[in-house]
Amino acid sequence: MKIKENLKIIVSIGILAFAFSCSNDKLTNPTITGLWKLEIMKVRDTTTNTWSDYKGGMDGYLLYDGTGHVALHLYEKGYEKA
Repeated sequence: MKIKENLKIIVSIGILAFAFSCSNDKLTNPTITGLWKLEIMKVRDTTTNTWSDYKGGMDGYLLYDGTGHVALHLYEKGYEKA
């Protein structure tokens, strides 16, 4: 009986320790709000499983306001030389 009582106490302490270790602090979500420049835009050929530049290479910007609105501006690389 003594072992059973000690085991109950140890399990109770473990449960309490676990319960108090969980905090109620809300996790902060990483924010992507702002203007972002396109680094790379690739497309995968599913038959050969190879990656290549989309339409020979693209540039652009993504604007995100943080409330669910997104604006995307894409243009071909080197368009200003045309």
